[in-house]
Amino acid sequence: MKNAIILIVIIALIIVGYLVFKNKGEEEQTPIIETATTTPAVEPIRVSVALAAKNKSGESGTAVLENIDGKLKVTLSLSGAPEGVSQPVHIHIGSCAKLGDPKYTLTNVVGGNSETLLDTISVEQILAGLPFAINIHKSEKEIGKYVACGDIVNPNTPIDTATSTSPTTATSTATTTR
Repeated sequence: MKNAIILIVIIALIIVGYLVFKNKGEEEQTPIIETATTTPAVEPIRVSVALAAKNKSGESGTAVLENIDGKLKVTLSLSGAPEGVSQPVHIHIGSCAKLGDPKYTLTNVVGGNSETLLDTISVEQILAGLPFAINIHKSEKEIGKYVACGDIVNPNTPIDTATSTSPTTATSTATTTR
C-alpha cells in the first residue's frame, strides 16, 4: 500500500508538472500581435485664388498657392495683361475691398505670368494669418493703380455666398508629392 501511495504521488506530480510546464510553454508561445499603425501622409494644400479685374483694366486670371520643397510657390496667370510691361504684385494684409499694406512681394507679372518661391512662409501660415489678398499693380510708375485683385480664402472654411462680395474661389486639391 505504501508503494501505491508513492506511485500515486509521483503520477500526480508528473501530471501537475506537465500542466504547469504546458501552460508556461503556451504563454511563451503566444504570438505577439502587432497592429500596424501608419500616419496618413499629409496631403499638400493647393489654394486657387480668382483674380478679378480692377479699374476697367480687362486683366483677370488666377493665382495658385502651394508648398514646394518647403517653400511657398505662388503662380499667377493673367489674361489681358499688356505685353512688355512689368507689373508689381504683392500679397497684402486685408481684402480687396479693404486693402492694407503689402506683406509679401512677389515676382512681377510680365506678359501675364509670374512665379515666386518664398522660403519664409507656407500655405498653412498664409491661411492661419488671413485675411490676405493678392494685388497686381499697373506698373512701377503707376504703383497706386490696381489692375487685378483676389482675396485668399481658406478652402476648409465655408463661404457665405449671401454676404460674400469677393470673386475669389478656393479649392483644396488632394495631391501627393513624395
